[in-house]
Amino acid sequence: MKIDEYALFNDVNRLIDYISRNQKPSSIHELNEYYGLVQLIHDMYGIILGDDFFFDVNKKYKILENYDLKNIYKLEDTLREISPDILKMSKIFNKGYDKNMNYYVDHGSNIGQKVYSEKEFKDLLLSFYSKYGDRILSIVRKYINDDKIHTSNQLSASEAAGYTTNNRIAKNSYIISGIDKYNTTNAIVIAHELGHAIDSELLFYSQGKKLSQMSDPFVEVPSCIFEIAFMDYLINNKIDVRNALSFLNYRIVSDVYGFKKYKKRINNDEYFLSLDGYLLDKENEYGEKLNEEEDNLRDDLIYYLGYMVALNVLIKYRGNEKDLFKKYNNFICMRKENTFKQSIKELGLNYDDFINCKLVKPYVKEKSDDLKMKLYKKNKN
Repeated sequence: MKIDEYALFNDVNRLIDYISRNQKPSSIHELNEYYGLVQLIHDMYGIILGDDFFFDVNKKYKILENYDLKNIYKLEDTLREISPDILKMSKIFNKGYDKNMNYYVDHGSNIGQKVYSEKEFKDLLLSFYSKYGDRILSIVRKYINDDKIHTSNQLSASEAAGYTTNNRIAKNSYIISGIDKYNTTNAIVIAHELGHAIDSELLFYSQGKKLSQMSDPFVEVPSCIFEIAFMDYLINNKIDVRNALSFLNYRIVSDVYGFKKYKKRINNDEYFLSLDGYLLDKENEYGEKLNEEEDNLRDDLIYYLGYMVALNVLIKYRGNEKDLFKKYNNFICMRKENTFKQSIKELGLNYDDFINCKLVKPYVKEKSDDLKMKLYKKNKN
């Protein structure tokens, strides 16, 4: 799958033209989106686009720094409010699983998995998304049929499996996956990224709202919902079940179970980690620069919430996907205005049950046991 080069560079030029004519702090969203497209073009072609025609250098970086700090503090305020509930949820989920970690690890999800033709690969994704109604399917068709998805093996390990870029001016997103084979893992990665594209289509492009990814604790929820649901779809339809189970369990151990190591950091009222790895406090602003290998609390928090919410939603609405879309749409469109609790309730979830893992723990145990049995049978044969 390759992105339409002409359409991509046309969208980039439209964005450059808009920012060049709007040299003001309110263009910060568009400027950040430009840098996302710069990264995409670099990953696809090795070309580095400049930004010298934008703001005066000192002014530009001061605006970016102030914007980042402002949104880090917003997320920090949310974290202070919800940390008791998040810690409680983490403790409840992790209780009893310490001795069973082998149930959750990724048992070779890139080994011996199903490989598809390009047509089979696209049809698989379209078949899955058709369960969610015409609006969702039309968005997914746009990205698949209009060549807005790129598969490549050129991404570095630090850039993860894939990412999505936005462009509010052109009302388009672009998706890149770091896997160049039409296999199950790549389909899961693209299902996740399509969730981000759907989020942008419903929130940014249709409503014109602006919401910083750095201040949004639910930024990964729209994508994780579709990723988890897609893995469940593969399992239920007996499509590469072992690898789908393996990837599902990998997500649980790396992004949900693994969150327990951040308890002390969450409890610390003084410091919070920013995207660029600085330790911050409100009095001193930028504090000590952390080592590159230090984990980033913000990233781990958004993926933890993403997968926990996704698991709850999957269990509640399995077999009733069109009702899920109604809740999903309301959640996406109102999460900027809603509190944390209101957003959870917007999805039709009982907040106390969510925190107490009432739906999630039995499901995780079931899928972990399924994987254990498949591994047992494979080893026995």
